[in-house]
Amino acid sequence: MSEGKKGLPIWAWFGIGCAGLLVLVMIALLMVGMFVTKKVKEVAGDFENNPEIAAARLIVKLNPEIEEVEVNEDEGTITVRNKKSGEIYTADVDDLKEGRFTIIGEDGKAVITAGADEDDGSFKITADGGTMEFGGGDASDVPSWIPILSGAEVEPLFTMSADGVTRGSVKIVTDKGVKEVLEFYRKEMEKAGFEIQTTSYSGGGESVDMVNGQSEDPKRSLTVNVTSDSDGKVNAAVTYSEGE
Repeated sequence: MSEGKKGLPIWAWFGIGCAGLLVLVMIALLMVGMFVTKKVKEVAGDFENNPEIAAARLIVKLNPEIEEVEVNEDEGTITVRNKKSGEIYTADVDDLKEGRFTIIGEDGKAVITAGADEDDGSFKITADGGTMEFGGGDASDVPSWIPILSGAEVEPLFTMSADGVTRGSVKIVTDKGVKEVLEFYRKEMEKAGFEIQTTSYSGGGESVDMVNGQSEDPKRSLTVNVTSDSDGKVNAAVTYSEGE
């Protein structure tokens, strides 16, 4: 990939997770304010006839970094230009119907591919030697160095690997109390040699307690945000990274 393609990631242009309903849900959330209302009017007619094309066009219009060059409804493609670099990309939006998404560069090669895995329910994006995966999996897919509370429900949210660095996030739900969860992670991080910081903050009637750890050898970081919900459950959002 050329130097001009570094900077804003290509997947950021179209929105991460462009699989059918996910795109439409994201667009619904974005339809707030006069700016968005104006942009929606420009493509409103497309939603009834071709929702996949309409979704792609709206994402383009909401992003100041790119501009629409051509829409080919017969082939199910949209071509866009990076305003800064001038580079041209074509997206095959018809694939959205099948839970896939591909962006082609000027050389005809796939710059980014994305698709759903029906077996585990995950959605994977591959671009420029890196990968991102959303959903799917279970506790066995969480890196072994990350502490997991006994008896807790574990839901991997996403993983991302690029340039020798792996990042991810895991949702943990437990019946244990907030203080017990915080103390568990604080002790486990200390045993693993992490430098630790703890923080608490509140607002809007809610409070969040956080413990953060950094390790230089091996290079790892771990952040745990702990909250309680109205059902009495405690939720821990565990975010991690490993590598240079």
